[in-house]
Amino acid sequence: MPNRIRALIAVTAVAILASGAAVAWAGPLLTGSAASAHRGAGAAKRRPHKHRACVKHARRHGRKAARKRHRTHCKHQRCRAHAKARHLCARKHKTRKHSAGTVPGTGMPLGSLAPSQGPQGGSSSKRGGPSSAGAPAGSGSSGGSSGSGGGGSSGSAGGSSGSSASAGGSSGSAGGGAKEEGQSGGTSTGCMAKPSACGYPDATNTGVPAGASLSAQTGDIHVKSAGTTIQNLALDGTIYVEAPNTTIRDTEVTVNGTQSGCKSPCGGKGIWIKPGVSGTVIEGVTCHGGAPTGENVTEFCIQSNDASTRVERVHFYNCTTCMAGPGTWSDSFVDQTGASIPQEHYEDIYYGGGAGQVTVHHDTMLNPQGQTAVVFLSVDFGNQTEVTITDNLMAGGGYMVYGGGSGNGGQVIGPVSITGNRFSRKYYPNGGYYGVDAYMKPAVTKWSGNCWDETLKEVGE
Repeated sequence: MPNRIRALIAVTAVAILASGAAVAWAGPLLTGSAASAHRGAGAAKRRPHKHRACVKHARRHGRKAARKRHRTHCKHQRCRAHAKARHLCARKHKTRKHSAGTVPGTGMPLGSLAPSQGPQGGSSSKRGGPSSAGAPAGSGSSGGSSGSGGGGSSGSAGGSSGSSASAGGSSGSAGGGAKEEGQSGGTSTGCMAKPSACGYPDATNTGVPAGASLSAQTGDIHVKSAGTTIQNLALDGTIYVEAPNTTIRDTEVTVNGTQSGCKSPCGGKGIWIKPGVSGTVIEGVTCHGGAPTGENVTEFCIQSNDASTRVERVHFYNCTTCMAGPGTWSDSFVDQTGASIPQEHYEDIYYGGGAGQVTVHHDTMLNPQGQTAVVFLSVDFGNQTEVTITDNLMAGGGYMVYGGGSGNGGQVIGPVSITGNRFSRKYYPNGGYYGVDAYMKPAVTKWSGNCWDETLKEVGE
């Protein structure tokens, strides 16, 4: 090329740069993997995303979903220990206030972190499953009351092929489902409309037995003698279990006044099993706050600190973390419908690890709030060891099951078994507002025989 042409090109380039005009790429043409690498490098500079959970989420669902989870969920988890240990969540971390609106199908106000409604279609979780386009949040529910009936027919325990699901849900059939052997409900669909018709717990078959004669008592009870039995009481107060081998049966426990003057959760417990106390048995008990909101709603109903605790046939309501701690929780009905404490976390059962095994078996658990979970396992306070979640009927929460991986106080050691459960779309098309599960550790987790209540279709890993 002649020197004068080279000079002309150089002068032109300098003029363009001086004017601030865009300069086109003059290097070699990039194609294939080289082009991808070049674009990737630029994207990394423009939008760094170093949060470990979000990077993992980004690989599965794309960067937009990862950012959403980082904003609404990961930050929420960092205040978990504060909320449980010191109730300083509102002071330490700003969270979203109550959203306007109500939970679909319930008419109740949403919780402190609940979105104004469920997603309107598509899947937001790895196991959420697609909903029909434009389906209203909460499709697949009867739109009735909190699982103690609610309208619609669930069919008999045997169920006939093609029996109707709850109103607004999809119709299931007797064949081709993912039912685990021994799972309640048989081939029936829509068991959430009336759980007891399918053999699950609800208000009709849990709590104080019908016809029991109860003696009214006001004030707290401190159990200090081993082998004590508390029976046939209607107690307005808290039972503090401070001695081993205590039995509480056929008793109603009402918790009042625990949120008086509180601007954030102030705790409250119906039955508190103190650390180091073993052998507690609680059966045929109704445990609840005195009201769903205000000063008489309670945060905890039963709090255990020992893996030998056994809780059976208990009816929980007007509580925001109704069951807490290790032990065996079975044949019980947990209904969080209407329960609300400002800036609270909502779980039917919460266990932060560090105190042994937990078993959640054959319970019906409802969480209309669009945040936290139905079953919330974490390692806030220590390792999660043996975990069994089997033959439960559940709906709602942010995710229905947290598999233990959140928190910084330990590890998920396992084994974790999540089998034969029915997940319902009573409140949200994806089961929970975001989906079915989160923070799982697949290497130590067995997931099998879990299905959608409305269709019996498998909910797979």
